[in-house]
Amino acid sequence: MKITFPSISAISGVFLLLAAPAIAETEAATKAAPEQYAYFGIHGSQHHFDLNSHGPKPSFAYAFTPGLQLGYQINQNWSLQGWWEEADISIKGSPLKDRFRSYLFSARHHYANNKQLGFTPYTGAALGDKKINQENETIGAFAFGAQRYLGQNWLLELGARPSYSFDNEQWDSQLYVAINFAAWRADKATARTTPKSF
Repeated sequence: MKITFPSISAISGVFLLLAAPAIAETEAATKAAPEQYAYFGIHGSQHHFDLNSHGPKPSFAYAFTPGLQLGYQINQNWSLQGWWEEADISIKGSPLKDRFRSYLFSARHHYANNKQLGFTPYTGAALGDKKINQENETIGAFAFGAQRYLGQNWLLELGARPSYSFDNEQWDSQLYVAINFAAWRADKATARTTPKSF
């Protein structure tokens, strides 16, 4: 019996429907942002492949890729994140497609005291792997972006990430939008375990 898992697009659609009611809660959301939490979410990335290649003329130009991520906000200034995405990418000038897959592990610094319009800016560094068909590449990246807390448990994230392939000596880049759900919050966990005083 073959087991069929839902596609990233299907998961993304359900996730966005669940997040929709929280997106309007902007003012209250900023005040509700916890300092420590664990989250998972979906994202969409617009990739620009091969910005400065030392090899042959690149086959890829632009591609949109959906993906998933999970992370842990250690405190208001530091977080860790795992990032995965996979999609078919069109080859420039050809009807054929290649399978693209990428994962990254990153550490990020959040500038909690420099919020703008409710968004907290961050910078980060990442290391991971990129695969196009059967060719694996080790990549390093740095990122800059901003997060905004939406409602009780939802977060909106916007960012950009240039990445460098140590194998092919080329630069790629991506712009991304993510919606995250805080599945565990330290403040709520503490509230549940603190006995009531009489």
